[in-house]
Amino acid sequence: MYYMILVTMYKKEYVHTNQREIILSYLKNNQGHFTASDVYAEVNKILPRISMATVYNVLRLLVKKGEIFSFHINDVELFEGGFYGVNGPHDHFVCSVCNTIDDVFVPDVRDYYIKKTSMAYPDKEMDKLSIVITGICKSCQKRGYENGKIR
Repeated sequence: MYYMILVTMYKKEYVHTNQREIILSYLKNNQGHFTASDVYAEVNKILPRISMATVYNVLRLLVKKGEIFSFHINDVELFEGGFYGVNGPHDHFVCSVCNTIDDVFVPDVRDYYIKKTSMAYPDKEMDKLSIVITGICKSCQKRGYENGKIR
């Protein structure tokens, strides 16, 4: 899989650098939701001279090229490494108590809203919709939380 990512980079006219290779390696081994700071902290262990700006710029490039996805929760940008649609189209559930993020699959809802919104705004071409659902996860419910507060 890692080799395929590098081949894709060359096909998409990326400039191959050691820094990008190490960042891609981190992404490959850490599927999920992560901040640029998370990536920086890990990559910095291997490349102590890498800057946060370089990590962020590589992440932005990967988003632009469609290799990863980014979204915002509580004003924090998160990156998701689902290369080649590993998780398929999905949305996110965020626990309002512990801030855990889980993938949820609601394709019919997403398709419906894209279609309805496209009809309402015909001058705009829409192709993606990100839904963030908030609530209380099962673990926090078991600990006695209800509506974000302890019962």
